[in-house]
Amino acid sequence: MPVLRFSSIKREHQQALLKVARYAIEHYLSEQQRWQAEPEQYPTILQVQAASFVTLHKNAQLRGCIGSLEAYQALVQEVALHAYQAAFEDLRFAPLTLQELPLIHISISILSPSQALPPQLNEAALIARLRPNQDGLILAQGNKQAVFLPQVWQQLPNSNDFIQQLKRKGGWSLNSPVEKMRCFKFQVLEFGE
Repeated sequence: MPVLRFSSIKREHQQALLKVARYAIEHYLSEQQRWQAEPEQYPTILQVQAASFVTLHKNAQLRGCIGSLEAYQALVQEVALHAYQAAFEDLRFAPLTLQELPLIHISISILSPSQALPPQLNEAALIARLRPNQDGLILAQGNKQAVFLPQVWQQLPNSNDFIQQLKRKGGWSLNSPVEKMRCFKFQVLEFGE
């Protein structure tokens, strides 16, 4: 399976994906059924399997965000699915309405494959391996998992806070040792309207 390189995704590809995301939302609002992108109708680069997140903002406030951490379908299908899910299935928010649609700003994050960090890292060693504003982080233990995209560094620029809030998001106590968790980092290509 070919690996998607961020440098291969040109401006026109980004614009095509943003149109796909918006169309997926508009289609559901007008037809009340989910639209499925057909990869063969798009450039080859958008047919490559890649993981992505679609984030919606309204008046600069989060309005929905859904994605996947592992590549399992064509990027264009990923974006269409996650745009629909971010608008209508993010349980933190009521489903998006037609009246809200003109106020919605869409951004897409395409994820690199995640890199497993050495096991049993303590927090200081984990922090030393993270590059603020560049690396996203996944923590996993048992059936719990939490992820922060690299964009979260903008709200949490302190490395300790970044890790503590990720633990909180995952349902762990703040003093839960990261040594007992599996840790992965990744990078993203982010673009938006």
